[in-house]
Amino acid sequence: MAERDYYADLKLTQYATTAQIKSAFHTLAKQHHPDKSGSNDASAFRRAREAYEVLSDATTKAAYDRNYQHAQVQYQPEDEQFSTRTAAFEAEEAERQARGEPVQPKRYSPPPYKPVRKPNEPGWAYYMGKAYQAWEKRDAAYRARHPEYENRP
Repeated sequence: MAERDYYADLKLTQYATTAQIKSAFHTLAKQHHPDKSGSNDASAFRRAREAYEVLSDATTKAAYDRNYQHAQVQYQPEDEQFSTRTAAFEAEEAERQARGEPVQPKRYSPPPYKPVRKPNEPGWAYYMGKAYQAWEKRDAAYRARHPEYENRP
């Protein structure tokens, strides 16, 4: 990761547009410019200017974003690293259930599709073929992961 988080310096998210970056820089520049603030400490202005210089140029922003994303994955705490939309959805469902609101029925992922038998194909060729045998393996793995598949309503 770069030494500093330029997005945090500009108080933006990683997915900010060029216009948002420019606007955030101008807002911070008005607040922290030594001539405007009357302060001798220009470090906040320098941080904002450096962040703007990196993030306003498309090539340097792309390079920074690659390093930024890699660093976010590398240095995130373990409990945050694996949070997903599914976990957030399950938490919302638990809250709804606690409030007594109706919850959505559980949806199951569909099983793998069985390959289609070609017209005039002999049975032995179909069942011994690569497509059918690969499907058998995928189907067995699916059934092992989803024991509820056999007991669906």
